[in-house]
Amino acid sequence: MNVIISAGYQGQNNHFSQRTWLEYGMGGTEFCIIKLSEALQRLGHEVTVTGYTLNENCNGVKYIHYDQLAEANYDIAIGANYLSFVKELQDKNITATKKIFWMHNDEYYNWYRGETMDNWKQYFNDIDCVVGVSQFHANILREKAVELFGYVNHDINTYIQGIDNALDNTDWLDYKHDKIKGKIIWSSSPDRGLKLLLDNWDKIKAVMPYATLDVCSPPYAESWTERDYSNLDGVTWIGSLNHYDLRKQIGKAEYWIYSSEYLETYCITALEMLRGKVKIITNGTGNIQNIVGDYCVETSTVNDILSTLHLDQHDKAFAYKWQSRLQLGQQYAKRQDWDLRVHEWIGLFKTLGITWE
Repeated sequence: MNVIISAGYQGQNNHFSQRTWLEYGMGGTEFCIIKLSEALQRLGHEVTVTGYTLNENCNGVKYIHYDQLAEANYDIAIGANYLSFVKELQDKNITATKKIFWMHNDEYYNWYRGETMDNWKQYFNDIDCVVGVSQFHANILREKAVELFGYVNHDINTYIQGIDNALDNTDWLDYKHDKIKGKIIWSSSPDRGLKLLLDNWDKIKAVMPYATLDVCSPPYAESWTERDYSNLDGVTWIGSLNHYDLRKQIGKAEYWIYSSEYLETYCITALEMLRGKVKIITNGTGNIQNIVGDYCVETSTVNDILSTLHLDQHDKAFAYKWQSRLQLGQQYAKRQDWDLRVHEWIGLFKTLGITWE
């Protein structure tokens, strides 16, 4: 089977490729494209990834910049986030037996190279299936489809489906638990709840004096708000990390505190924290609650967070119960692997009528 996956406009400043991810780290969408393409390749399928990429071959997957694409026919074309993947392929006389729109966010990205496309809704007529990154996400997309079109010309429950994201267990083969008591990690975008942590850092320190916070976000995290947080005691601004160095930071972290208004459509970070046996304190926004389940402590206020930290230090029964959850959470995370998830994608291809020897 011959598959092309469009990454849209991800990585315009640093180019998109598996090697870039290894050296510098990239976002969740890029991570999933890399892992799905490699999982398909391991099953013997021919995979091309296009977008703002370097032209190279990584682990058997071909990366080709949009501008270097040549006329061709594929069995499956998958476009991540950007509806314009249909136009990008049409402009290069590239055809595909079936087209899948793989959405990672709850909004349709309807622009083409910086400009909103005229009559962009028409491109849905060329798309055979929309895939969200969780069943939670698929339900949101179904509601939006009815809102967007008033009706759809497909059975909405088959036209819009959900396939969960995953981790790659081979990325964790050399992972070590080297937990530092009181160390909190932040590895998400700063606008997803970091301010709550920093604004209440003095309260957290009052409850847990030895608390430290490592902010593993892009460099703009230090200046995304007008308030100066640079001199907070115990807060270290680390910046973006490649996947290996991020695993090392997760290995040191005792807590991940994530209370956000952002609607998580999946949340790979939550799965990473389970895999790394980090204690999770969260408000369970969006799909997070379906990942962390009974393995976390769910909170709704700052006082709940402070109370949780206090109990974990002073209530032995509470601390023991939470510690036992970490093992179960890690076992769950290990099962969410791309080598298993890829078979759900293969099942979808077969449902769409794609066959191969």
